[in-house]
Amino acid sequence: MKLRLFIVSLLMIFLLSGLSFAQESYCCSVPDKLSNPVLRGITNVIGLNLCAKKTAKVIIKKVLKRNADGEYDVKIDSFSAMDLKKGKFKSIQINGKNIASHGVYISSITMKSLCNYNYVEYNKNPVIFHTDLPLAFSATISEDDLNKSLINLGYIKKIMDLDFGGISLFCINNVEFKLKHNKIYLIVQVRSPLLMGERLIKFSFSGKLNVENGKIVLENLASENLRNINLGKFLDMLNEMNPFDMPLQIFKGNESTLCINNVRIIDNKICIDGIIVIKRSGNG
Repeated sequence: MKLRLFIVSLLMIFLLSGLSFAQESYCCSVPDKLSNPVLRGITNVIGLNLCAKKTAKVIIKKVLKRNADGEYDVKIDSFSAMDLKKGKFKSIQINGKNIASHGVYISSITMKSLCNYNYVEYNKNPVIFHTDLPLAFSATISEDDLNKSLINLGYIKKIMDLDFGGISLFCINNVEFKLKHNKIYLIVQVRSPLLMGERLIKFSFSGKLNVENGKIVLENLASENLRNINLGKFLDMLNEMNPFDMPLQIFKGNESTLCINNVRIIDNKICIDGIIVIKRSGNG
């Protein structure tokens, strides 16, 4: 039995609009209408390109913080000052820490562009993508990030509101996720007022994270203390929840695809890497 997690939809939420999952697929554009090579050389010599990159970094950080609170470091490699002012650049790398956006928390994330020519009018509102922007990313999500995000997204409330056939023999009192021993644990505290009053009973479920077709799944889901009890109905209800159904409208008019390549739990943190492609804007 596999429980689909919400984690993939957390990644880069401040960059995404309509999110869909796909295998790694993108197309790099050919450089188009760059400034005169002689002028490019002159601007590089007199230091205009360096000044333009500093200005671009400030603008890009503002765009990122407008969509997701956090600490950012931006590195950008440009063709020239004139080209960068238009939004044409060779590559970009963004390092972010302590990201918080729309109730989602991520400890750290690194994104690197994969094409040698990119055209993004980052000084527009909304941002206009004239070319596809494929980015390789890696991110870490702590246990605290995971629980705060699941609470804010309403996922934990969905678990607590599970209806066991309309019979109030059991009530879910508290839910939390833990990361340890390279596994993810779901800890559920249950009350049975009719049978045991206010006494709390703790149930623990564990599983391992894996990737299937670019998505994160939870495999080998098992109960740590209910080994001889059929949990099929409870697990079916968990699986029926679809945490992926949430609005992601940041850059309007942009379709984005996300492919997870690897997921691991290391030092009690979820480590994820993959590729995201922000498609060119409809008005780009």
